[in-house]
Amino acid sequence: MERIKSSIRYVFVTAALIGQSVTAIASEYPAAVQSLIDRGVTISGTFDAPGGMTGYVGSMEGWPVAFYLTMDSQHVVVGPMLNSDGVNLTESKIQELVFEPEKDTHLY
Repeated sequence: MERIKSSIRYVFVTAALIGQSVTAIASEYPAAVQSLIDRGVTISGTFDAPGGMTGYVGSMEGWPVAFYLTMDSQHVVVGPMLNSDGVNLTESKIQELVFEPEKDTHLY
């Protein structure tokens, strides 16, 4: 009987640990970013962006997408970022983190 109790306890502890692992994986991204993932965005990479924001690039339905997580991690701003001279700061990151890796996978 003690052996059965021990086995049951092992199953419950293992299940609890697996549940925690799944929760940790599910919460890998801030909620604002996760809301875009839930809508079908696939993230290819992240980078440090101006203003203390974190930039994300990826794709949705085959189209490149870029967005920026605000410093408080509560909001995302979707679209290209321009500097004061009007230079698109997002385009190079999409090339580097979305298109270049795709090109490498098509070589073989």
